[in-house]
Amino acid sequence: MRTIPRSIPRTTPLTIPSGFAWLKQLSIQEQANFFSGLLARVRPALKSNDWSSVAEWVEEWKTTANIYADPAVARGVKQGRTDLAQNDAIDWSALRAELGL
Repeated sequence: MRTIPRSIPRTTPLTIPSGFAWLKQLSIQEQANFFSGLLARVRPALKSNDWSSVAEWVEEWKTTANIYADPAVARGVKQGRTDLAQNDAIDWSALRAELGL
């Protein structure tokens, strides 16, 4: 009878091909989300020979990674996530009302 190990090893980073070096700007979870979404789009693209959704997916994530590459922006994103997690954020509709939009 096999037993399940008591400790499960943490996920290790993937070896990233040089054309996708920008993926290093993303967290391991974000990389997993990228590849999961990529694979979900490849199957339909193979059937339809329409690769536009794959190209869009890659470009969107590449843009995100490039944003994270700027340290000031990355700090702002991290702070925003912290604020949201602590429920210390302004509701969009309240902000629009305050600004008269």
